[in-house]
Amino acid sequence: MRSAIRSLFSLRKNWKLTAIAVFSLSIAMALAVVSLSVSNTLLILPPAGVDPGRLVTIYSRAPDEPIGEISYPDYKYFRENSRVFTDIAAAPNSISVNFQMDEHGEVRIVSRPVSENYFVVLGLRPFLGRLFAPGEINRTRPWQS
Repeated sequence: MRSAIRSLFSLRKNWKLTAIAVFSLSIAMALAVVSLSVSNTLLILPPAGVDPGRLVTIYSRAPDEPIGEISYPDYKYFRENSRVFTDIAAAPNSISVNFQMDEHGEVRIVSRPVSENYFVVLGLRPFLGRLFAPGEINRTRPWQS
């Protein structure tokens, strides 16, 4: 405790040096945060798609809610009858968390169901393996018996 009190007195005695040190450290920390943010955005995070400027989100609109989700039949209709968009993919706004039991314990599964053409619309290719083939998505949930 005495050493802490002596340190405070020493900092108070040399207040100019203390102010310069605090100012220098705050500038260094601010520069570090900005550089990490810029490098994270430009170098580490991949773009949302090949041409993110051409991606749009389609919402429904009702008097009681300004922004709503589109139903699956509406998605199918828009996809089959669209003359404006190259292609339309579906992805809900929610992410589901499911639990699957096995012999070793509980396994947490986080999923977001998407349409079979979701990755193609984004222009993404897998590093290994392949993407969904048309009609391949299983609509049942294997973790529910």
